[in-house]
Amino acid sequence: MTSITTAGRWIDLPTATGAASLLGQDDPLSSGVVQIVASNATLAARENSMRTLYEHPGSDNVQASLDWDSIYGFPWDRDPADAAGAPLILFAGVHRVRKYGETGQYPTLVLRARLAAPATYTAGIILVARRDMGRPTSADAQGHVTTTATTLTTVSISLNVSRVLGERAIAPRIGSAIPAPPPPEVGAESVVALYVGVYRTGGVGAWKANVAGITIYQAAP
Repeated sequence: MTSITTAGRWIDLPTATGAASLLGQDDPLSSGVVQIVASNATLAARENSMRTLYEHPGSDNVQASLDWDSIYGFPWDRDPADAAGAPLILFAGVHRVRKYGETGQYPTLVLRARLAAPATYTAGIILVARRDMGRPTSADAQGHVTTTATTLTTVSISLNVSRVLGERAIAPRIGSAIPAPPPPEVGAESVVALYVGVYRTGGVGAWKANVAGITIYQAAP
């Protein structure tokens, strides 16, 4: 006999209160049914907090030039109105990150987008994850992808953020009394701050990269 933690997909069972129920009161309960119920419960616990974190429509006006593939050279502070050409710089928010069910692992963060480069040049996207809001640095987790395709092409970045998670204090609301009494209990949740940068190579010039449909979401570790 083989025992599993989860089958990796939801397995439908007959309605619990219906005539075909496999979980009826005083009915015999087989090991197979128990495995299916446990598999569904484990899958639900793993996927409960998996969600899309951020979406952005993109830009067809990415003109800033970057000639090396590194967070260190990306102009995170550049003014979008800079005459030398502006990158697309996005603060993608601070997000709670929960462990992937009973595994003890944190989900992988995935960025997907459609990206096109100007002819003969390269376009790239950088995804940065850090403990809190602030200018990206070399201590942060980063992922990077490029393309030379001149038509919109799907690109993706996968990022392990377990080493750069920060903490945010949480406390229950306890009504509207003034002065407010201290909360009965406080806690903390794991969070990550996300930044996205889009650029193209080729030096100063009118040519532009195009990016569309930027989405950041959680995936199984």
